[in-house]
Amino acid sequence: MSIRSPLTRLPPICVLPSMDRPLENQMSPGRTRLAIAILAIIVIGQCADILFQREDWPFSNYPMYAKLIRRKETSLLRLYGRRASDGEVIPIVDDNLIMYVPPLNELRMKNILDYAWSHGGETATKQVLHDYLVMYEQRRLLGQQGTPTPGPQLSEAICMRMTWKLDARSGRVGPPRLEELTSASAFTLAPTTRPVIASEAAQ
Repeated sequence: MSIRSPLTRLPPICVLPSMDRPLENQMSPGRTRLAIAILAIIVIGQCADILFQREDWPFSNYPMYAKLIRRKETSLLRLYGRRASDGEVIPIVDDNLIMYVPPLNELRMKNILDYAWSHGGETATKQVLHDYLVMYEQRRLLGQQGTPTPGPQLSEAICMRMTWKLDARSGRVGPPRLEELTSASAFTLAPTTRPVIASEAAQ
């Protein structure tokens, strides 16, 4: 009596195709040439945009990484306020966790001030500061600032330019230099924001 191994009863795992006949799913020469042409267009287009520093959709030269910026200093605009109690100038928006007027966090206010200063100058920037201060004080009085402790009463909103000196050799950045560009109080201009009414505060 012969004993058969259990392995002989297992089905075959795979069947190799015969090498003397072509594969049925092989791409035709036309499709092969088309795939190569598409790949060549993608590679050549991307390389051209990087070489000539252009933006041709859907390609990109990735300007964040493609340019070596050699500057001795860098600057940005930031929102500050003058505290009414003692006149001290303080940052209104300290970080993204403190938003006295949601959703105007530090990044959004920076972009708003940059756009206002570059496109409308001092007049447009004053209007932005005034409108922010009106909303800030309304929300402070109604208890809507959304922070653990309400912010201080402000007499002015100030647009500051913060400038850092860069030292490429040491890799260190010192404290920023502050320059006041313009400011506005709640009574400087006519408000363009809709006042918050008491019924909305109760909701």
